[in-house]
Amino acid sequence: KNTFGYDSTGNYVAGTEAVTFDAKVDTDATAAIVKEMVNAYNETLALINGEVNQKPDRAYSPLTDEQREEMSESQIEKWETEAKKGLLFNDTDVRGLADSLRFIIPSNLRTEFEKMGITVSTNYADNGKLVFNETEFKAALEKDPDAVKDAFTAASSKNEDGTTNPGGLMTS
Repeated sequence: KNTFGYDSTGNYVAGTEAVTFDAKVDTDATAAIVKEMVNAYNETLALINGEVNQKPDRAYSPLTDEQREEMSESQIEKWETEAKKGLLFNDTDVRGLADSLRFIIPSNLRTEFEKMGITVSTNYADNGKLVFNETEFKAALEKDPDAVKDAFTAASSKNEDGTTNPGGLMTS
């Protein structure tokens, strides 16, 4: 009845034990989710960069009706797969998306993410992939779970000088 060692008037009842609660962050589950998110991001980034950088093979032009009649269904399917490669080569919209994703972590949050083991690869060929250090992430989560939460979910706000704080990664 929510008395926890106190009577209905709020006075402590001698001889009763206090009830305490202990809450702990599940670092393993949280790290697994963030790792999965980083892997999904990296796979998406690799797919986008792969499409925008894949040059078309001009040897595979669209099939004519006569060519289709001479080919089996599997040959047609294979041909069309090859002919579709490179359709997004240097597409400005897709290139813009790829470039935007390279800077997924806003500059005002880079230090916080580095402290928790999430960085952008310094290898140019990785095209902005994220690197996840699970050990550092778990340590940061144990030390200050609210800071980790805020780095991901803090709402954007206006500063006193009129500038905007973009908020966390998931709200930017």
